[in-house]
Amino acid sequence: MPNGKMVTEAIEAHISGGEGPSGERRNISVDEGGRLVLRSSLYVTAQLRAPYGATSGAFDANDAVGNMMEFDVPKRGRIKSAKFVDQADQTSALTAHVYSKPFVAAASDAVYTIADADAVNWVTNITPTMVDEGGSQVAEVVNIDSDYYSEGGKLYVQLSTTGTPTMPQATMPLLQLYILPLGE
Repeated sequence: MPNGKMVTEAIEAHISGGEGPSGERRNISVDEGGRLVLRSSLYVTAQLRAPYGATSGAFDANDAVGNMMEFDVPKRGRIKSAKFVDQADQTSALTAHVYSKPFVAAASDAVYTIADADAVNWVTNITPTMVDEGGSQVAEVVNIDSDYYSEGGKLYVQLSTTGTPTMPQATMPLLQLYILPLGE
């Protein structure tokens, strides 16, 4: 998968068992101590910066923040978590609006809204609680657990704000998604 990578987690439990019928390694195996090891592979997207778009200075409440972003993802998956980085160090009050197909995005710095026809491709909204890290604000949203199917292997996202941040082009917000693939 371009622009992403797989990460494997391991969880231990006690049980007896073994390999698959032809000796292949499975997502469930038993180590030398008799502990069951479950592996789940997470797909980690590239960290994308919201495309700048035109702004008139400060955003207004309910404005779109940047233009639509396009993430390469597995065709079927479950969004497990998301990371946000606001290098402009604004009280940005962001929401990521996630869709399984391209949609008619709002212009950056205009009121965020979508066409009724695009609503059927809505996957989830992700709203972080940002933490001040000095010169930036960051957030990790966990336990999202939103399933999707995207025939083209892409998710489409536009950010909006309920605040009034001022964000220069070089420090538009960054977003990264962590996805559990669910097969084809």
